[in-house]
Amino acid sequence: MAAVGPTNLLIGAAPTRGPMGTPATGYKLAVLPRFVLRFDEHPVEVTLRSQRLLVLLVIERSRVRRSYLAGTLWPDGTEERASASLRSALWMLRHELRGAVVATGQHLELSPDVQVDYHAAVDLGAHLVGGETRPDGLGSDEHLLWYDLLPEWSEDWLLVEQERFRQMRLHALEALCARLVSNGMTGRAIHTALRAIAAEPLRESSHRVLIRAHIAEGNLSEALRQSRLFERLLRDELGIEPSAEFRHLTADLLPLASGDARAAVDDISRTGSWVTAR
Repeated sequence: MAAVGPTNLLIGAAPTRGPMGTPATGYKLAVLPRFVLRFDEHPVEVTLRSQRLLVLLVIERSRVRRSYLAGTLWPDGTEERASASLRSALWMLRHELRGAVVATGQHLELSPDVQVDYHAAVDLGAHLVGGETRPDGLGSDEHLLWYDLLPEWSEDWLLVEQERFRQMRLHALEALCARLVSNGMTGRAIHTALRAIAAEPLRESSHRVLIRAHIAEGNLSEALRQSRLFERLLRDELGIEPSAEFRHLTADLLPLASGDARAAVDDISRTGSWVTAR
């Protein structure tokens, strides 16, 4: 192992140059929506045990005690067995990775040189939900908010973080939609709102921002269609009606819509389909 300081050790040694002498770009770790690790853009295969350790370090995003990692990842055995499992996982990392994990005494952490899509998504979501202006404006990195955190994983220690991120990204998508509408970018706003609805079809606030985007674009019939479809969905799935805020959003639209649009909306109310009335 390569020494970094008096007590700091890199698990493996990261090269400073890549193949053919090109600069090494380092590790890129994706966990949205599935685990993919790359080094210098080349896929890196790691064992499931190593994946679990890396993911726990990702969501902690700081130095973590070895005892906590061992107890969290291997809770069913004794403390000694859990510690042995952690040592085994670290031994595997020395052979699978080069410099991705930093050991400091009784602590481990993910190397700051590892680029993690989850960290970028959390930072983006925090900016959007907090109403902050990003240096790059609206940017084009909203794709970071399209997917959940490892939805195929069902680890007990991951469940709370999965739900926390799901809620954050839905709020962030809605906030981004509203910001795009206010900047006249209604096409992107509609696409963004539909992403939120795809993640949670029964979420009223996502349908509201989509309807506002349709209204801002001048497509009253689209707004009415979306309103009636959501109302029907709530009745069919939950047996409830939308909130008063939702009903007020489209209450004044129907008299303004054309006869064809009103007929289409009536057809949706009866059948739940998108077929336009003839």
